[in-house]
Amino acid sequence: MLLGGIRHDTLNHNARADSVSGAMLYVGAIGIVIPSMYYHIYGSHELGCQSCEIGDGAPNGTATFDSFYNATDGDFEFPQLQCSSCNYSEHHYPQDNVYTSHVESLMYSVSGCLIALYLVGLLFTLKTHRDIYADPGLLDSPKCKVEQKASPEQHMDIPEPPILGGSAGGEGVRRMREEPGPDSPKAPAGGHEAPSWSIGVCAAVMLVGTGLFAFVSEVFLDALQPTLEEYGISEEFAGLTVVALVPCLAEFANAIQFARENMLYLSIEIGNVAGIQMMLVQIPVLVFMSAGMGKKYPSDGFVLLYPPFNLFAILASTFILTKLLEGGRTNYFRGASLVAAYIMLVMAFYHIPDGKNTL
Repeated sequence: MLLGGIRHDTLNHNARADSVSGAMLYVGAIGIVIPSMYYHIYGSHELGCQSCEIGDGAPNGTATFDSFYNATDGDFEFPQLQCSSCNYSEHHYPQDNVYTSHVESLMYSVSGCLIALYLVGLLFTLKTHRDIYADPGLLDSPKCKVEQKASPEQHMDIPEPPILGGSAGGEGVRRMREEPGPDSPKAPAGGHEAPSWSIGVCAAVMLVGTGLFAFVSEVFLDALQPTLEEYGISEEFAGLTVVALVPCLAEFANAIQFARENMLYLSIEIGNVAGIQMMLVQIPVLVFMSAGMGKKYPSDGFVLLYPPFNLFAILASTFILTKLLEGGRTNYFRGASLVAAYIMLVMAFYHIPDGKNTL
């Protein structure tokens, strides 16, 4: 959006498609944070202090629990404690009754709803309302409406929308076109027609690519871990920078190229479907996989419990993105705003003290 806006004064994008993607992102973000918000409100809390000193009248040296027992009254008498650096934190959730009785079942219910929403979105975008992914330049033309029946002189191909969650680098998208006619509107300059693959071929290529990408990512993370430990870089900061950017360079390159050719609607979908895939597919599937692998303790698997600042980052980034995409038109200023928001969130995670960004 930023680089495309520098080359073009105003960039048009598909407001209809953005509204669908925005709705799925909103619901996905809300579903992801619901278990964490529930646990932060209703979960057990414990008071932890870094150092405590026993007040006057207490036994000197190392005090044991039995040293505070009063044999006369048959009760324990604890002296006044002077503690510093105290803060409340949630009880370790695997042993918390609130988690085992309520949050765990809520987490599985939310994960199932998110996967169901993704399937409904596939039906909506691939079958019943596939026309929303048409080229916005052609849809705005009064001579060319998706609802209009094609005449023998003018034939229109309904575009195949990008598969939600797949790599939206242009594959699977066929731009709306018309056979030459006296009143045919001119298509926007730039770009080319993508291969007309069937849905089955697209799905097969996506699954194979996903498997290979998962293998490369695992190797990449194993090689990155010693570097993080050597330089004292937190996993949250690395996840927002190196891990988030390096594996997606190919998608970013495609998005930038589309934006520079004034096809921002494809660039936006590349970013939107990545977020949709993560919140509606990857995270729920990880939850169910962790449950099905028979982990001895819940903490060994993946659960929908995040620190409070992570919840803020999820909701804030979703709101900022969808808000700036309203209207169907954008420019370099909105792109710069998104970049500034990302930089501020990254710097906030960088400055979180060690051990503080926990449940």
